[in-house]
Amino acid sequence: MRDEGRDFQNEAEYDRFLAKVLESANGLRADRVAQELAAMGEAGVEDLPDYREVMVSVGNNSTIRVRKLVYSVPSRLIGTKLLARIYENRIVLLEGAQEVAQLPLGRGDCGAVIDFRHVIGHLVRKPGAFANYKWREELFPSPTYRAAYDHLGRVSTEADRHYLQVLKVAADQGVGAVDAALEHLLAAPKAVISAAEVRGLLDTWQDLKREWREREPLEVNLGEYDALLCAEEEVANAF
Repeated sequence: MRDEGRDFQNEAEYDRFLAKVLESANGLRADRVAQELAAMGEAGVEDLPDYREVMVSVGNNSTIRVRKLVYSVPSRLIGTKLLARIYENRIVLLEGAQEVAQLPLGRGDCGAVIDFRHVIGHLVRKPGAFANYKWREELFPSPTYRAAYDHLGRVSTEADRHYLQVLKVAADQGVGAVDAALEHLLAAPKAVISAAEVRGLLDTWQDLKREWREREPLEVNLGEYDALLCAEEEVANAF
């Protein structure tokens, strides 16, 4: 192997020659780099934000679009423009500098993330909109709610209105509590499903819980219990 007229016995010798050339070249630059670093001031390094920002507009159906997904937002925000900060698993909505809502970040390239609490107020006022609501299936929080709606459809011509009123109770008093009430009502031979029935059942349960909490604790006489054990032991020994 030849380079600039020099002979090399083997590849290792050539590698050592290249290393010396590179060290010499870098040594010349090292002095200049050291001088530049000495003249430079220390710069602060700011953390990069862990979110991305986009502007969104809230439509008349109380939804926004972020990336390719639709999200429901509180109906009071209809008509506003918001700044959406997209984190790893949530979206924070800001109106100016004020945070107005947080949403779970959805996955996928299509579909919607709908919280019935955001839209129930609007739908209760206009129950006719429920039949053609695009994300209607998202308004059944569990199979029990769907069963209640199907039952209403069989016994009432105003199933949408009655169901939305029940859903409003769930928004006010909790999805799980209303789910339990609906399951209890549906188990009756002649089930009657209405917001009034659900509220009445929830009130009854609350009263029972209150009575149980207020009930005086039972006094237990341990002496009598010990005497009973001794008597049982004596009978056993007799045989």
